[in-house]
Amino acid sequence: MVKAPLVADIIADELSNNAYDKIVLFAWHKEVLDMLESKLRQFGVAVVRGGQTDKVRQAMIDGFQTEKGCRVILVQIAAGYHTITLHAAAHVGMVEQAWTPDINFQAAKRAHRKGQTRPVRVRSFGLANTIDAGLNRVLVRKTRNLGELET
Repeated sequence: MVKAPLVADIIADELSNNAYDKIVLFAWHKEVLDMLESKLRQFGVAVVRGGQTDKVRQAMIDGFQTEKGCRVILVQIAAGYHTITLHAAAHVGMVEQAWTPDINFQAAKRAHRKGQTRPVRVRSFGLANTIDAGLNRVLVRKTRNLGELET
């Protein structure tokens, strides 16, 4: 929760300055999604989260994909790290990451799908001296171990 308003300020500044047209933001916790939604509402926000009906979920995705005024989609990682296409954006932000590298990779790939014509930029947001530092160490170790298994 401490990180969410800081990330929202960064994203709001970038959107206000037209640094990019649309962005996909991933997070785990409902409270983080709620905070981001309230802070970024002025830019048009769609939200994909657990517990939504298929119809609501698809309406959120379609709105983000097709409506110029919907510049942000917030996705709860567990509810949207696979099977959805969000190539309307070429920017992805990992506000909260999963403890599994493959889940983070698959989440980022939501913007890098068939139909994407631009390079996709993926950023992870973290705070020093928080669980983020430990999470990053675990992700680096797990990713390195996966690489060793493939060789």
